[in-house]
Amino acid sequence: MLRTTRGFTLVEVLFVTLILSMIAAGALVAMADGTNSWQVGDARLELYGEGRALLSRVVYDLRQSGPSAAVLESPTRLSFAQSAGVDGSGNISWGGLITYDWNANTGVVTRTDPVSTTVVGSHVDSLIFTADSAASPTRVQITLQLGKTTAGGFPVAAAMSSSAALRN
Repeated sequence: MLRTTRGFTLVEVLFVTLILSMIAAGALVAMADGTNSWQVGDARLELYGEGRALLSRVVYDLRQSGPSAAVLESPTRLSFAQSAGVDGSGNISWGGLITYDWNANTGVVTRTDPVSTTVVGSHVDSLIFTADSAASPTRVQITLQLGKTTAGGFPVAAAMSSSAALRN
């Protein structure tokens, strides 16, 4: 008498389980790579936005200053006076001193004016001011490098620069 059985053998079940596990592992790796890529892109976008805002603020302030009102104190610290207006003789009167300073320990850039100190940038790995003349610059170059690490542990960096011509 012959016995007919329906079903799968243990070897067949194990083989199918192995194949499905490999497909699931591949899908998991693809999803993890997609998540990491999204985190890196998001962090890079955040860094470039923050860097552009910082550069725009510095350049705007510098363009309100004049060569005799700006002093490059160090490569990471720049002070200058902004115009407070023009007197009746057409001479520019200079207002309070504004200072941009980068703290290498914290990665923070601060803007100090006569009224307050404001954090204008973070995640800054390097900020370098260079000028055509340290005592009385007419053009200042600002070089900025930012960096951070994503939640997945991937380092992200951004670099940019800008320059500003001071008023004459």
